[in-house]
Amino acid sequence: FMHELSDFVGAEVDTLETDLGVGKLEMASLEDTFRELDDGAAAEEIDELFGACEIFPEASGFGAVYFAERAMQAAFQTTLKDKVCLLSGSGTLARSIALKLVEKGAVPVTFSDETGYVYDEKGFTKGDIDNIAHIKAGSGTLKEYAKASHKKFAEAGTLWEQVRGDIAFPCNIQGELNADDATLLADNGCMAVFESSDRGCTPNAQEILEERQVLYAPGKLVNCGSVIASHQVVGRSVEELNAILEERMPQIHDRVLETADKYGRPGSL
Repeated sequence: FMHELSDFVGAEVDTLETDLGVGKLEMASLEDTFRELDDGAAAEEIDELFGACEIFPEASGFGAVYFAERAMQAAFQTTLKDKVCLLSGSGTLARSIALKLVEKGAVPVTFSDETGYVYDEKGFTKGDIDNIAHIKAGSGTLKEYAKASHKKFAEAGTLWEQVRGDIAFPCNIQGELNADDATLLADNGCMAVFESSDRGCTPNAQEILEERQVLYAPGKLVNCGSVIASHQVVGRSVEELNAILEERMPQIHDRVLETADKYGRPGSL
């Protein structure tokens, strides 16, 4: 895989990051192969390409929340505090988003995996999220977690259909939020959808969200925190990288709004 991908990876080309089915172990293998293939690459350059995944795996998730925070301020003159947030997925991305949401005073109420989704109307705490991470590290499922923690669990349907929320964060797979889901979210008063997975919303869903005036931010914006961290990782601590994200993500949001306004699409992300 890396033999074919290596031509498209580099300091001035693109970086790699973890995703569904690609964790630290897979990234370490890809890094080893890339080092063998590209003898001319400096050590610091390779560290930039792969370092953030190991040092700051929460970069994408934390960045998504910093972006959402700025977007909610700009679009609705409100904060994330007390906002009910729907999250799909339960991997590093979803858990990182949930942790930062809790820190911001928001209320993440759902996680999902291949067995169904788990729901806590009072919101998941940091302890709950840590417990989910522990179960996932052992290849466990949310169904097992729900049974052990006495949380509500549903095998049928999707959380977008059955749970009301102020903000949605699709964090799972491509095309997971379709036109019907978008319609239900809008009907239920959802204010914004921040696409955290790669193309998590189908094109039809994006159109409906725009028509129904639900704020929609695409994954290329929301999920760029790891790319920023990768280019800043050498010689910096996690705290320094987090501070960079907290500064840069709102700046990116504002630049996109300025560009949208310039080209006749005010308010569009």
